[in-house]
Amino acid sequence: MRIFLRYILAPILTLFIGIALGKLINDWPKFTINYEIKITDIIKIASTLGIGIFVPFIVKKMIDDKRSKKNNLLDELTGFSKTIENIHNYINELYKNKKIVARDKDYLNIQLDTSDREVTELCSFLLENCSKQTSSLLEEMKTSYFNYWKVSTSIEVIGSNVRKIDDATFKKISEKYTEINKKIRKVKSEIIKN
Repeated sequence: MRIFLRYILAPILTLFIGIALGKLINDWPKFTINYEIKITDIIKIASTLGIGIFVPFIVKKMIDDKRSKKNNLLDELTGFSKTIENIHNYINELYKNKKIVARDKDYLNIQLDTSDREVTELCSFLLENCSKQTSSLLEEMKTSYFNYWKVSTSIEVIGSNVRKIDDATFKKISEKYTEINKKIRKVKSEIIKN
């Protein structure tokens, strides 16, 4: 049976299909190629190609620009967050050591003063580059930072007669640190949303 299908039936079917196709093509109306090209056809083809090629590139560039802008803003906030974290870690070490000397107080004052200028610059930079919804969150973050700054540079921490950071003061500093981190996260989420 296989021999019949393979050597007899398949060639006969191929022959009939070939004859049918030949007859169909022979009787088909003849095509003529028109070599005339209209200028409007060229413009249509060129505009279709232009739209098909350049529009996706333009859209991709716009998306990439927006994404890179958001990433830059988030990087700025992350840098500020790291600065605050370093200051808090230093305060945490002073609290654990149960000893604070004049050099530590001076270092803490310098770091907080530097971060004070940084938060002012950061907020003005973010106000220029973020949406209007972010401005109220930036003010809250700035206020929260100044509250953290006030507690961290209070008499209980850098006073001349202070020899260690007491528990109540460290608790206030930790609460303000948690609050400022919460505000920074809110600003980040608002930047991501817009």
